[in-house]
Formats: sequence, C-alpha cells, structure tokens
Amino acid sequence: MLPNLPQLLLHVYWLEKEQFELRYDEYGEWVLFLVETGSFRYRIGEYEGIAGAGDLVLCPPNHRFEREAISAVTFHFLRFVYEAASDHDHPCGRIRLSNQIRVAHNSADLRTYALDRSSFAVQYREHLLRDLWMMLWKEAHENFEFGSKSAKMDPAMQQIKDHLEKHAFEPLQLKNVAAAYQLTPVQLSRSFQACYGQKPIAFITELRMQQAVKLLMTRNWTVDAIAQACGYENGFYLSRVFSKHMNMSPSAFRKENRV
Repeated sequence: MLPNLPQLLLHVYWLEKEQFELRYDEYGEWVLFLVETGSFRYRIGEYEGIAGAGDLVLCPPNHRFEREAISAVTFHFLRFVYEAASDHDHPCGRIRLSNQIRVAHNSADLRTYALDRSSFAVQYREHLLRDLWMMLWKEAHENFEFGSKSAKMDPAMQQIKDHLEKHAFEPLQLKNVAAAYQLTPVQLSRSFQACYGQKPIAFITELRMQQAVKLLMTRNWTVDAIAQACGYENGFYLSRVFSKHMNMSPSAFRKENRV
C-alpha cells in the first residue's frame, strides 16, 4: 500500500547551533530534523542514539523529543502533517537513507529556498520533503516494515557506528575495528549492513565524501591537504574515490561550485 504524503507546515534552516534552547519538546505534528553538519544525541520514547551529517531524525506527534548537541549542528527543521494508516505505520528516530547523494541534493535545495516565500518555493520545499519521504518508504518496502523488531537499533552496531563516525577522518582499518568488538571482518560487515542497509566501508566513504565536499567549498587547501583531513593518504587516492562517487574530480567540483 502506498503511503499518504506529508503536508509541509514549516521549514527553518538552523546554522551551527551550539546547543538547543530546549533540552526537550513535544510537538502536535510530525517533526523532521535533516542534519547537514555536526551531531547531537536524541531520545524519542524507546528510540535513542546519535545523529550526524546525512541523517534524518523523525518524531511523531505528541512524543517527547529530547536532544543535546555534541558539536555545532547545522540542520533543517521541518514540521508537517502526515496521516498514518496505523500506530505502527510510520518511522521513528534516526534513519539513514542509502542514497546519500540524493539526500545531499535535497538538503542543498532546501537550503537554497529556505528564505524564499514565493508560491513556487513553498511548493518546491514540500516536494523535497515528499521526495525524502518516498525514499524512506521505498527502503522500508525493500527491507522491513515500520514498527518491526528488525527496524530497531542493535546496541552493539550503534557503538560501532559511533566509533566509525568519530574516527572516519583518520587512517582506519576495519579489521582492527572488528577485532576491538570481538567480531571477524565478515561478521562486522554483515551485521552493519543488516542494521543500516550499507556496508561499513560505504558508510565511512560517505562521511569522507561529505567532508571533502565541505572542505572543497570552504577552504583553499590543496587536494593533498584535503585528502589527509578526510582520512586518505594522498590526493591521488581521494581523487579516485571522489570521481567514482561524484562523477567529477575534486578540482572540477571546486571550480563548478565556486561562488
């Protein structure tokens, strides 16, 4: 069954919030945080964890939403109406969509039109929200139903994910990470993919590509310097990975996005 589509009520773009004014809040409608940079801890009922760049955090109506910034958070706040077919017919908490390139594009477009009050911008922002919503439902359809046990977080995998996020921009060997948690590399890869829908190496690469994009747009560093700041040994290796994921070289990306 196809999901109902959300109706956007409010969109606010928050830039580098060092801390939330309220440690918790409760909303009468659905709320979505789409994180661009930084990270924060959250708790929504039985769902809790850490959300960072590229993550969505969804809070249903009339639920206590606790949050605490870990580092300065830049994010989109979207408040919307959604009619769920049942109490279990909805997502909740942190969700990481596998198509992070598309998520980044939607986030960038939301940022571009954040202050535009024209009729087009209002409709386009709602379209972007609905596109995220349909991506979420597509992955739910392919993997699990909302509210099922498999949708809940594995605490051990959450610890490993937190470790990968913390050390993503350092030289990192997954066999050492696996050993630290008494797993084989194969067990780590399979368990992580079952929990998050992607292998740990893909997760690390996404974080590094987001960091590379940020540095290319905000710093005049050499590609070698950016590579080292992203956890790669040199600019040649960064260029190879970047070109594969972004369909252009780092230098071409910087030239195209320079303002």
